[in-house]
Amino acid sequence: MDADTSRRRAGQTKSARAPRPSNGTAAFMGWIVAELSGYGLLVALASDQQSSTCTGLCFSEREILVWLGLVFGFWVLLAQVILGLALTARFHRGGMGPVAAGSASFFSTLAVVVAVLGFLFTAQQ
Repeated sequence: MDADTSRRRAGQTKSARAPRPSNGTAAFMGWIVAELSGYGLLVALASDQQSSTCTGLCFSEREILVWLGLVFGFWVLLAQVILGLALTARFHRGGMGPVAAGSASFFSTLAVVVAVLGFLFTAQQ
C-alpha cells in the first residue's frame, strides 16, 4: 500500500478536507461594504454647489460629507469594525448561526455609528 492510498482511506486528501467553518465575519464585512456603498452614493448625490449667501470660507454639501468622512468617519468605521468583529465571535460562540451572528453584530454596532454621526450632523448646524 502506498502513501496516497493510505491518505485517501484516512480522508486526509486536500479535496476531502471539510470546509473551514465560518463564524459570521464574511456576513459582517458584507454589511460594512453595503454601509460604505450607501455613504458613497450619498456623497455622489450631494450638491456640489456652494451657497450663494456664503461669505468667507464656503463648502458645498459634498465637500462637507467628504471632510466628515475623512476626519471622523474613518475612526467611527474602525471602531465599528473592531467592536463588530468581537461581537460576531461572541454571538457565534453563543450559538447563533454565522449569518445571524454577522448581521446581529452589524446592526448592534450601527447604533453607535448613527449616534456619533447624528451628533456630528446636529453640531454642524
